Amino acid sequence: MLVSVFGSTVFGVEANLITIEVNIGQGIGYHLVGLPDNVVKESNFRIAAALTNIGYKLPGKKITINMAPADIRKEGSAYDLPLAIEMQRYLGKISGPLLDRIDIHIEVEVVPFEKLADRTPAESSEAIRDRVSAAREVQQKRFEDLENTHYNAQMSSRQIRKYCVLDAASTQLLKSAMERLSLSARAYDRILKVARTIADLEGEEAVAQSHIAEAIQYRSLDREGWLG
Repeated sequence: MLVSVFGSTVFGVEANLITIEVNIGQGIGYHLVGLPDNVVKESNFRIAAALTNIGYKLPGKKITINMAPADIRKEGSAYDLPLAIEMQRYLGKISGPLLDRIDIHIEVEVVPFEKLADRTPAESSEAIRDRVSAAREVQQKRFEDLENTHYNAQMSSRQIRKYCVLDAASTQLLKSAMERLSLSARAYDRILKVARTIADLEGEEAVAQSHIAEAIQYRSLDREGWLG
């Protein structure tokens, strides 16, 4: 059985997409290929311990993991998360505690032919880059007096309460989502961080109901059908 997920790494000054492919078949052993460093090679011990602690058991089979492209060295423990996700996909479901640690997770559907063939000009990469750069500058200015916080993703719970103030309608929408999807406190914080970023991308000072609604949509795997 072959499954794959995507990660990323920085090589020089460029970000590179890393494809992580996991195959579980006949035999025994844990084989990791694709120029991993020693920290990545030791991931099997960390992942096995983490999965065991949340109630899973790794299959007694041969696990082969390919990290492509093979000519880029993979370093550090940041790959533990995508590797663990692939293991859990094989085991049939992704646990709530693991999903809680991911800001955005969505189900990617097949793109219909009509959209592929649509010749309507899309937003240019340059325009997207300018909007993202502007949002990053807003965040840097917001946190310029803080030593360890530079971007929304780094906000503590106290900072979230300060910079993600909601009106009554937004609060009610988030409350309904929390109850309907049985979301955790950690998921609550992550929704607010993402909503704050969406507002920054739109150049808005306040987090609006539409920003909360969009952020909730980016947690599609929290739905009960995915959690077993």
